[in-house]
Amino acid sequence: MIRAALPAGQPGVARGPKDWPARPSGALILALDPSGHHSQAIQALEPLIREERGDGTFVIFNPQTPTHIDEVLDARISKTLKHWMPDLVVWAGDASCATSVQKINAARIPQTLLNLSEAAAERRGSRWPFGLRKSVFAHFDKICTLNREAANAVIKNGANADAVRTTGQLRPLSAPLLANPQDIERYAAHLHNRPAWLAIDAGPRDMQRISKAHRTAMASNHRLLLILMPQNDATETAAKFADNGWNVALSSQIETMSEASQVLVVDTDQDPGIWLRLSPVVFMGGSFDGMCRSPMDAASLGAAIVHGESTAPHGDAFRSLAKMQATHPVRSDADLERAVIELQAPDRQATLAHRAWDVATQAAPVVDEVLAILNDQLDAIGV
Repeated sequence: MIRAALPAGQPGVARGPKDWPARPSGALILALDPSGHHSQAIQALEPLIREERGDGTFVIFNPQTPTHIDEVLDARISKTLKHWMPDLVVWAGDASCATSVQKINAARIPQTLLNLSEAAAERRGSRWPFGLRKSVFAHFDKICTLNREAANAVIKNGANADAVRTTGQLRPLSAPLLANPQDIERYAAHLHNRPAWLAIDAGPRDMQRISKAHRTAMASNHRLLLILMPQNDATETAAKFADNGWNVALSSQIETMSEASQVLVVDTDQDPGIWLRLSPVVFMGGSFDGMCRSPMDAASLGAAIVHGESTAPHGDAFRSLAKMQATHPVRSDADLERAVIELQAPDRQATLAHRAWDVATQAAPVVDEVLAILNDQLDAIGV
C-alpha cells in the first residue's frame, strides 16, 4: 500500500509526481478519499486482494496523506494517471470532483464508488447542475451504497441501475486478537473473579488520570482491579505506582498476586488479546492527547470501550462505533472517573459491549462483497 505516493515507513514528504516512487508491478488501484474517513477501510483491502490475486497495490490520496488529494485532482489528474497507470480507480464516500471523474472516464479506466450515502448521491449543498450530476454518476462502473435510500437517489441522479449495489458501509475487517487459552486460564485463576478494567497502551501522560480514576472507583468498589498495559517500561511504571501508595503486582509474577493487589502491571510479552478477554471495560490509552490503537481489537472481543477525543489514526473505526453509541467517550479526567464507576454496572457493560461487537462483526460480509466486485473488475480487464 502506498499512501499518497510515499511508501509505508519512508520518511519525508511527497509533494508531487517528482517525489513519487515508480509504479510497482502488478494490479494497481488508485483510491481517492476526499474526506479521509474511508482510507483505513480501503487500506485493509490490499492484503486480501494480494492473497487472492498474488499481487495488488492501493495508492491512496486523502487530505492527510503526504500529497494532499487536492494536488492530484482537477487539472492535475492527467499527471496522476500518467504516473501511476492505474487499472482501476476507487472513489470513497463521494465523487467530489466532476472534472476528474470525466477525465478518468475519457482515459477508459474503470471507476468504482464506495460508501455512498444518500446525501452524497443527492449532492445536497452542492452547486452542481442537475445535468452534471447525471453525467458524473453515469461514468461509474460500480457504485456501492450505504443503504437503499442512497441507491434510489444515485439511480435517480443518473447512475446505471445495473451498476448500483447496496452493500452497507465498508469498514476495516476486525479479526479477534489471538491468545493462548492456557495463558488465559492461568491468569484468570489468579484474578479470583475480581471486577477489573484495563488501560491499554497507556502512555506517560495517561498515568495520572488513570490513577485518579482508579482511586475514585475503588472508593465504591474496593475489590476493583486496574490492569495496566503501559506503552513504555513496565518495570518503571510499576515502581512509580508503588511509590504513589498502590499495591502493585506484575504479570510476570502473577502467582504473588493477592486480594490486596490493586494494580496489575503487564510486564510480559503476551499479546493484548489475553487482557482484553479478561477485562470487561477497556480505556484506550493515548486517546486524550496522543495516538491510540484501533478500538476494533476490543470491540471484536466484546469489551466496553472508554476513550478520549484524540482517536488518530483510527478515526474511521471510532466514528463507526459512535454512530451506534457503542463506546463511552470522555473529555476530561473527571469524565473518565465517572465512566469507570458507571461501567461497573453489568447491564451498562453488556449494552456497550454488544453494540461494539455488532459493529465489529458486521464488516465481514461487506468486505467480502466489495472484494468480489473489485476482483471481478480486475478480471474483466485482464489484469
